Amino acid sequence: MQNLGAILYRAGRFEEALARQMDLMTYWQRRSEAAADRTSPAYTYFFLAMAHHRLAHAADAQDCFQKGTEVAREELAGTPQWNREITLRLLQSEAEAVLGLATPAPLTPEEVTSK
Repeated sequence: MQNLGAILYRAGRFEEALARQMDLMTYWQRRSEAAADRTSPAYTYFFLAMAHHRLAHAADAQDCFQKGTEVAREELAGTPQWNREITLRLLQSEAEAVLGLATPAPLTPEEVTSK
């Protein structure tokens, strides 16, 4: 389900992507925290933010971006898997660029390998 929303977004089908991602948020709200071991709600929030932005829903885009950032920060505060950390940071950077927010400096090779 998460992949379909991302694929629809990447295909420029923003309304469909938004609907799929909203369905996924309902799913996340019903699932236990154990589901987050396989993936992260932060991905969904970042795709929601970008889809909302593309559809000129500025306030919703900002809200979803903030929620995604909070969820990602909580996950990365622990001992994240290296691939989760990199993909969350990349998607957050993409969302920042799409929304026109300041983009942080990319990770250095030392930061990537030190994890």
